[in-house]
Amino acid sequence: MEILSGRSSIIIDTDPINVYNQAHPPFSFPIPAKDVMSVASRPDLRNENLMVFSSIEGDLALLKSMNLPANVKIVYDNTDGSWVRYYPYAFYRSINAEELYAKIDDFVVLDIREEFELFSGFIEGSVNIPFSSIMQEPVELDKNRKYAVVCAHGNRSRVAVELLSSKGIEVYDVPGGMQKWLETGLPVSYEED
Repeated sequence: MEILSGRSSIIIDTDPINVYNQAHPPFSFPIPAKDVMSVASRPDLRNENLMVFSSIEGDLALLKSMNLPANVKIVYDNTDGSWVRYYPYAFYRSINAEELYAKIDDFVVLDIREEFELFSGFIEGSVNIPFSSIMQEPVELDKNRKYAVVCAHGNRSRVAVELLSSKGIEVYDVPGGMQKWLETGLPVSYEED
C-alpha cells in the first residue's frame, strides 16, 4: 500500500471537534472536510501521502465530489467506526478532571511531569513517569489496567496518550492537566522534603 511507503504520511480527520475529541486515529489532525482541498494542495505537502478519515456522510459526499490532488491516497469511510476494530486502543480518549476524581479508583494516574515540577502538587496515589522517559524508552504498563495521563497543562499528556494507546494500552488524557485539576479545586498532595 503506497501510504505505508518510505514517504511521510499525514492523517486528516474531518469529524467535528466534539467527535474528534472523543476518539480519533492516532496522530491525526482535525481539519474540516471543506478545507481538505486547500490543505492537500499546499506546496509543502505535495510530497506527503495524505489519508482522510470521515465519519460524517455529508463530509464523505463532499470529499468524493472534490478533485483531490494525487497525494491524497485514501479517503476512508468511517461512518461505521470500523477503524477502531483494526486499532482497538490506538486512538485518543480523554476524561476531564472532575470525572477522573469521581472515578479515581478505576484508573492508575500517570503524572508525566518532570520530577522538578511535582513541587506544585500531585494527585494522591499517582505514578510519576516523566514525559522525557516515555519518549526515550519503552514503558512497561499493565494492559489490563486503565490509565489517566496528566501533565502540567495538557500538551505533553496528549502526545503521550497517542503514543501509549498505539501500544495497546487503554489510556485517557486529562485535558488541562494539573492546572485544570487545581483550578477545579480538587485535592493535591505535595512532595515531602
